[in-house]
Amino acid sequence: MEEIIRDAQPEDVSRIVEMGRRFLMDGPYKDKLADNSNAAAAYAAGILANQNGHILVAEKDGSLIGVIAFVVDHHPMSGESIAAERIWYVEPEHRPGGIAMHLMWEAEKLAIYLWENYIEPYDHEQIFFIGIGNAFHGVVKLLTEKGLYLNHQLSVALTGFLQKTYTSA
Repeated sequence: MEEIIRDAQPEDVSRIVEMGRRFLMDGPYKDKLADNSNAAAAYAAGILANQNGHILVAEKDGSLIGVIAFVVDHHPMSGESIAAERIWYVEPEHRPGGIAMHLMWEAEKLAIYLWENYIEPYDHEQIFFIGIGNAFHGVVKLLTEKGLYLNHQLSVALTGFLQKTYTSA
């Protein structure tokens, strides 16, 4: 059976917490963070209840195998709307099947929706985008595909960053 990606429901929270616990116990944070299932459940339920929160889950054969969550919030300094990923996990045994990429693509659709409906970059003289690791490619894709008209200074900075990134690797 194929994987499906759908909006999370309140009854999915316990499984989202299980995946989070697996991430914690199998990862580099197991000796650094407390394993508090109640706090994790409250966090996931809070995102679901938040009108600015969104959680997608990947399901295969009736079982949840992955999750990604975003929250739209206000930047603490500027007060402008920003979107931030809060949870992203796929069970290791399902990663080779590409479901992590499908979750990312669905999250990308959500980011584009947020961009088109909530973020107005043209109202500002200076805009700063940051993408670290694979997120860098998302920033480039967003800038090129959504028609953000780059001024000369930003184009030079982006080109310089691209050049340095790919020649240093």
